[in-house]
Amino acid sequence: MNSIEPSHPRERWLFLGSGALLLVAVLFGLAREQHWGTRFVNVYLLASDISGLHSGEEVRISGFPVGQVGGLELKPDARVRVQLRIEQSKARLIGPNSSARLAQEGLVGDRFIDISPDPQRVGDAQALDGKTIAYAEPLNLADALEDLAVTQQQLQATLRNTTPLTAKNGDINTTLADLRNTLKNTHTLTATIEREAAETAPVMRRSLDNVSAEISQVSQEARVAEKEAQLLLQESRPLITSTLQDVRELAQTSRRLLNGLLGVIGPLLEPADGPSSATPSSTNDNQRP
Repeated sequence: MNSIEPSHPRERWLFLGSGALLLVAVLFGLAREQHWGTRFVNVYLLASDISGLHSGEEVRISGFPVGQVGGLELKPDARVRVQLRIEQSKARLIGPNSSARLAQEGLVGDRFIDISPDPQRVGDAQALDGKTIAYAEPLNLADALEDLAVTQQQLQATLRNTTPLTAKNGDINTTLADLRNTLKNTHTLTATIEREAAETAPVMRRSLDNVSAEISQVSQEARVAEKEAQLLLQESRPLITSTLQDVRELAQTSRRLLNGLLGVIGPLLEPADGPSSATPSSTNDNQRP
């Protein structure tokens, strides 16, 4: 029968010390991972879809870890309220213009919440506690692929409809050929018009010069006639004035002569019973009440 030798006390203490050191290392790593002793500020966001987002994922600002995702709460309107636990010392990097989005490292890397920075001069972390920041919904890959497929089908249908138009005898080529012929005819017409304009320009210029000379001559003659008429009017004004005065005196003399004749001939033209007939009439008028 083999006897069991008691272990040496040194080996026992070495084993206990290594175990305690390992336990301390584990606790230190766990404390570092869970950010024990670090003060956090709670920031929230509302999302209609949190597919791919889980509690405990990192929160980053400018690619640097500043916190982690906390609890997830489903609201009565079917939106999800996500808690973001931000380190108090980094809270001043979040401002009113900050927004959050779901990001990923590469194609198959870890997901994380990326917050756009809006640094504030005064680091009041407690003022940020409980605030809700904007959240940009991630692109739904399935919906994007479906929209891409629909767009591709529409593009193929458009190409099929366009192919007959772009054929050799298609409407587009025919229209382009007609357009080229029209442009060619227009160019020929333009050249003809320019040539005719160049030929008729000297004739038109001479005609305009002749018309201008005739207009100048007529204008000069009109000015001479105007001066002669003004001179004639000035010379005949005294004669006209004296003539009008004579006519006025003749009219006055004729009026006096006519009044004199009426005074002489008037009594002869009255009827014989004129005065006697007027007396009874006036008497009867006086007798009326």
